Order: sequence, then structure tokens, then C-alpha cells
Amino acid sequence: MDTPTGTCAACEKSYSSRGMSRHLSTCLGPGDRLHLAIRDRYDPVWWLHVSVTKSATFADLDGYLRDVWLECCGHLSSFEIGEQRYDSVADDFGYGFGPPPKSMRAKVSAALDVGDRFAYQYDFGSTTHLSGRVVGRVGGPKKRIVQLARNHDVPWVCEAECTEPASWICAYCRTTLCEAHGADEEAQCPECEAWLEESRLPIVNSPRMGVCGYDGPHERA
Repeated sequence: MDTPTGTCAACEKSYSSRGMSRHLSTCLGPGDRLHLAIRDRYDPVWWLHVSVTKSATFADLDGYLRDVWLECCGHLSSFEIGEQRYDSVADDFGYGFGPPPKSMRAKVSAALDVGDRFAYQYDFGSTTHLSGRVVGRVGGPKKRIVQLARNHDVPWVCEAECTEPASWICAYCRTTLCEAHGADEEAQCPECEAWLEESRLPIVNSPRMGVCGYDGPHERA
């Protein structure tokens, strides 16, 4: 599937994620906020651009990602920059390799600079993997985290011998289903025959779609 475009929150022009990286530096102008481009590690259809202040912590960024993309059951999470991890629940024991994990109370600006890359994991069972990079520095308000752009909804279609827009996904086999094929909870998935009452989840604009109990964002105002 082609990578969807997204809309710049400042000027409402649409670009691909790569085009948005170039556009935002011009649209927002120079400043001291770090511009982060974040995407699903394995499927680039899901992407975000945000900016963060010098005072923003990894806990702030973790909370934001949970709100807009990930939160379902209060799972643990972790950022990784090189060999250094920043865990939602840090301890002094580490993982048997590399330095001990640090707390997410650390400031993003103290650990990342322009050009740096980082990884993020949410839920160490059914893990959602994200990757990110620091694109540059831009201007913006004093709010710790600001969403600059986000991919448009992905046009999933029904895979049950149908081409109607999909409303549901089977969490067991990831078959996408339209309302007609997925609305009946007493029916079975046409691909894996799982009962939809147990396996169906809504189509949402998130890399967490179809995983665990994720049914949509809890976005901050």
C-alpha cells in the first residue's frame, strides 16, 4: 500500500511524510523546538510529526504517543537511543547488556540532537515498534508537545470477497472486513474462522490497529 499523505497543522497543505519533513522547516521557521518524525517501524503508512520544547521529557512524549496511537491496557514502554534505554518503569538491574535503563523523566533535548535517531516500544508482549528521528529545530508555542502533521486515514478495503471500505479487522489473522461482513458478533471470520465476538476490533488510524484491545485514540485536548 502506498504511504498516505498528511496535512500540515499550520497551513493545511498535504505532503508525504518525507515531503512534510522539508515543508515544516520552511512553514514553521527556525526556533528552539525539536522537530521529531515518528513512524511505525515496519509499516510506513502510519507516521507523525511533532515538535517538543527543551523542557519536554520522554515521559511527556510517551504519554502523547499512548494518547494518540497506542494506549490500550497500560502496558510498559521504552525509548532506545543507541545502547541507552529510557523505561516507563526503570530499575537498577538492566538487561544484562549495555548501561542500566534510565527513567523517562529525562529531558528529550538532553539525549537527542538534530540528526539523531531513536526507537520506541509499547507493550513487551504484543509489541508495537516505532522509529523516530530528529529532523531539525522549528518555531512554535510554549506547549511541551505539538502535533505538526499526521498521516491521513488509510483506505483499508474488505478482504472477504468484497471491495467495500473496511470497518473491522480480525485480531487473529488481520483480515479486514466491511460493516456487512464484520457487524455480526455471532459470525466467524471468513479467513481464520475465529468468532468475531472475540476477534474483531475497529479499523483505526494507528499502528496499534488490530492488536491487544486497542480500539482507538484517547487524544489530549
